[in-house]
Amino acid sequence: MPFLAVPNEIVLLIAEELQSQADLSALAQVDRRSYRLLRDVLYQYNLHHHNGDGIFQAAKKGSASAVAQFVELGYPEWSSASRGGPDEKKNGPKIPVEEGTRFLPAPIQLAALQGHNHVVEYLLSCSQSPPGDASMSLPPAAESGDMALVSMLVEYGADIDYQHRDTSTWDLWRAPTALSTAARRGHLALVEFLLDNGANINCRTGLSHLVSSHLGKTPLDLAVENGHEDVVRELVARGAIIDPECLHMAITRSSKSILEHLLTKVEFGDIQSQIDFLETAIGNDDMEVIKMLLDKGLDQEHALVTAITHDKEAIVTLLLEQGTNPDTPSVSWPRKPAIKAAIGRRHIGIIKALLCHRAHVDTEDLRFVRDSANHVPQQIAELVERFPVFRFSRNLGLSIGPRGYPFY
Repeated sequence: MPFLAVPNEIVLLIAEELQSQADLSALAQVDRRSYRLLRDVLYQYNLHHHNGDGIFQAAKKGSASAVAQFVELGYPEWSSASRGGPDEKKNGPKIPVEEGTRFLPAPIQLAALQGHNHVVEYLLSCSQSPPGDASMSLPPAAESGDMALVSMLVEYGADIDYQHRDTSTWDLWRAPTALSTAARRGHLALVEFLLDNGANINCRTGLSHLVSSHLGKTPLDLAVENGHEDVVRELVARGAIIDPECLHMAITRSSKSILEHLLTKVEFGDIQSQIDFLETAIGNDDMEVIKMLLDKGLDQEHALVTAITHDKEAIVTLLLEQGTNPDTPSVSWPRKPAIKAAIGRRHIGIIKALLCHRAHVDTEDLRFVRDSANHVPQQIAELVERFPVFRFSRNLGLSIGPRGYPFY
């Protein structure tokens, strides 16, 4: 007997005996009659035996009809039966579109992440708590930059500063808001919309919700980190706080136009922050960024010592030509003049540059070089002999510089 002649009752009996969703799906795809006959059976099988996980794929792909079918058949109430919950449907399709399972976001979050407005709107219409479900969908929706979708969620009462925990990737520490997501992705129009609707411009996301409000990154940090200059300018214009971490990221990325804009809005803080900025810029060997920092007023003497310890001859020469004191003491302990650091680094080019700018060497260093002829290259020893020598104070036991200050 051909399959087309098999009565519907027999087809249903065959379907009931199948032990696999894949086999049931294959049977449903034999012809149109089989699909119409077995569609509900296939959805019910998925609900009973797979906790309705098919709705996740349907939401991700934007299949509103498939999502609606799962809801009409009882998702997620039927899926609770397989976990020992009540096996009965509530009146009507109203469902709790609760936050995702341990491993998956909720269907509404997947739909929002992919920008499937029609699926999101349908699920919100079925929700028992539209404002709450709109809130948890807001950060995923911001990923796409879809203004219409985000606007719809706000109209449903979404909390503009809701922090979303991404359970699908175990990335619980990020907990982004819609604004931090939009800033990270560079969606300028969406950033403006969220700020116009009261989003916290300085809200920190990341470790801040777990440990301390002082940790984590602000939307400005994220915009700088990802090189979105238009978003950076908008956030700064709206009053975003420019913290050291923000400047450090701009220096690390060598984002010159962003850094230049930020530098017009801030004053440098403590010396340690300046040293950190210099360490980063000098480590990158970025002369343009270094010049920008120096023009802003970064301490040149600290810059000189940092450049010497990183063997950056071109930067040392630049600083000396700009008038930096060649006898600058280091910031480390024990404090020592720049030339001593250069001798320790065995960098002949830097030693020559310091010599050309009249750096001094103290008597102890000169004696050390003379006594260590077997360990110090002859060329360095000859260069050091040409340096002006500090006079030595017998009373204090200190090497006294040309202006009378001691090196400790």
